[in-house]
Amino acid sequence: YATAITASYVTGAVRGDSDVGGLLGWGYGDTVITASLSSAHVSGRTDVGGLIGDFWASASASASANYWATDASGQTTSDGGTGVKGATLAELQCPTGADDTACASSTLYAGWSSHTDAEGNAYWDFGSNTELPGLRLKGTVYRDGDGDGAENSDDAFPANFAASVDTDNDGLPDAWLASCDSACQSASGLILDASLNDTDNDGVVNDEDAFVDNAAAAVDADNDGLPDVWLASCDSACQSTSGLTLDASLNDTDNDGAVNDEDAFVDNAAAAVDADNDGLPDAWLASCDSACQSASGLTLDASLNDTDNDGAVNDEDAFVYNSAASVDTDGDGQPDSWLDNCDIACQTASGLTLDDDNDNDGVANEQDAFPVSAAAAVDADNDG
Repeated sequence: YATAITASYVTGAVRGDSDVGGLLGWGYGDTVITASLSSAHVSGRTDVGGLIGDFWASASASASANYWATDASGQTTSDGGTGVKGATLAELQCPTGADDTACASSTLYAGWSSHTDAEGNAYWDFGSNTELPGLRLKGTVYRDGDGDGAENSDDAFPANFAASVDTDNDGLPDAWLASCDSACQSASGLILDASLNDTDNDGVVNDEDAFVDNAAAAVDADNDGLPDVWLASCDSACQSTSGLTLDASLNDTDNDGAVNDEDAFVDNAAAAVDADNDGLPDAWLASCDSACQSASGLTLDASLNDTDNDGAVNDEDAFVYNSAASVDTDGDGQPDSWLDNCDIACQTASGLTLDDDNDNDGVANEQDAFPVSAAAAVDADNDG
């Protein structure tokens, strides 16, 4: 069939049973393959090739200037004729341009510079002499420089074939590449990570380490950025170079001398006490000067023991958390009256309804001569 493949590359792993190739498993008819590359690891049972597994081509079919990595693929042969050539990964990385005759026994990347997009930009970018060519598409170069199956942007070790994953970013690989044997591992210069998900390799996994990038400490119970204790493995030299200072005030996030359980402003060292829980401090801490006070963002409570700051202290306020009212003579949950400073909008927003029988004696306030006393309701001569 008429299939054309030009300026393409494959990385990763290709597996199958029969007719398995890095770029093409089975080619038939007028298939044309040009200027393409595979560094993929290839495995199968029959008709397996580094670039092409099986090429049943017509007279008009062709394969020209295509290459595969013999060592990375695990395959020393490929179908496709003389237009498909194998070379080691190092040989394929060596050229810094097309038509190279110095890096291998035969010319590498013959004619590849002639393959360009509609704007005249070359598809292939050769980079340095230690990386495979990358494919340029719409201005972006996609490259697996070390041929390990991971694009450079996804490869923690883009210049090292032995590994590509480092989940905790500590510079140690999580695992070896499946096709990297003991010789490859030894030559890599890498050491496997013995503590996965432990960026600083201090023996504490990241999720439980308050200092993910510092092996000197791991615990900071009050989250103030100061460690509670040094790790046992951190000696005096380690402590000195850590850049950390032990927390002198444990369970005190703002380090104001008031432990969190007794500090109304856990994250603010300007104050610690708010007896009426209205969000306003009762007093500044002695250590907080005028500059500290100004920077704190807090305002001293002008009405101590007055949670809703309505001018009625809590002990005399039937509605401690509502500044619309404070008196409820009969204790029925309905205010006797609105506070003077509570306008219509305040009343509406309060969620309260005025009580029309303050003493709860069954006589409405307007008809009750003694609206706050349930003992009587009638005073015909208004003499009190």
